[in-house]
Amino acid sequence: MKPPLVSILMSAYNAERFIEKAVDSALNQTYKNIELVIVNDGSTDKTEEKIRRYRKDSRVVYHDQENAGVSRARNKAFELSRGKYITFLDPDDYYHPEKAEQEVRFLESHPECGAVYCHFISFYEDEPEKFLHYRRARFSGDIFAPLLRWNLINPNVLMMRREVFAAAGGFDPGFRDAEDWDLWLRMARRGVRFGFIPEELHYNRLRKGSHSRFENQYRMKRSNVRSLERIFSEMSDEERRKYGAEQVMRNTRLKLAVAYLVAGRREEFEGTLRQAWEKFPLSVLCRLLVSLVRILPISFVSAAIQSLWASKQRRLLGG
Repeated sequence: MKPPLVSILMSAYNAERFIEKAVDSALNQTYKNIELVIVNDGSTDKTEEKIRRYRKDSRVVYHDQENAGVSRARNKAFELSRGKYITFLDPDDYYHPEKAEQEVRFLESHPECGAVYCHFISFYEDEPEKFLHYRRARFSGDIFAPLLRWNLINPNVLMMRREVFAAAGGFDPGFRDAEDWDLWLRMARRGVRFGFIPEELHYNRLRKGSHSRFENQYRMKRSNVRSLERIFSEMSDEERRKYGAEQVMRNTRLKLAVAYLVAGRREEFEGTLRQAWEKFPLSVLCRLLVSLVRILPISFVSAAIQSLWASKQRRLLGG
């Protein structure tokens, strides 16, 4: 019997620098029955030129479209795909050779699971041989409760059954940030069980010193708030109490407030902070933070928060 087809979905936007390594890692998997569906999402660089030679490979499906964002691009890639199993690959990352093989083996032997994910290795683009190992807990089975508190799944490490993606409705086109977490939440809410493979089967590229990862955080956190508001609005009062909805929303809005602060958006910071604590008095720490923002230059406070965040990331990554 022929092994099931795996569809690797790639949304590419201005990805000329790294896309060849990503494509090579997909096509050189030890698991051979794969197709790679590439949606060029309106790139203005040499992305199309870099992947032109791969389009001769019968396993590659290519589609060119105007820029529509990663959610629509991935949904389009799914429409063009044929696989029993669906997985994702960003064009600046790359796979371990056994990534597809191990995840297919897991799903074939665990029919109770609709999706499976694995560990990954991170590296900074200027130190590609120095691997960093992410130190954070992982969960399997019903992961809805921990998912409410943080996004524990990088989209590139996950493989799911085709019908799971279809039943969940794919990525929400209204999200250009944190679209993956929104989908995982909707899947878990529908009762999808997740498996976990404790192997590092994906390589995640980091950009050291990139300001964009800080300055754009508020857009991601704003999307997180939208996802959670929608999820909790569909619950009964009893369910909201069960999952600690008030605390989850308060903590998420607090993270959004800090992200606004890092981006230098003082008014949004104070407004969101008041929202986060609308039913409870501000903690001493929050009152101190507001006072510092009003006294010190916002650039100084932003730099201090970025330094703390970077220190936390180094601890998590073992770097």
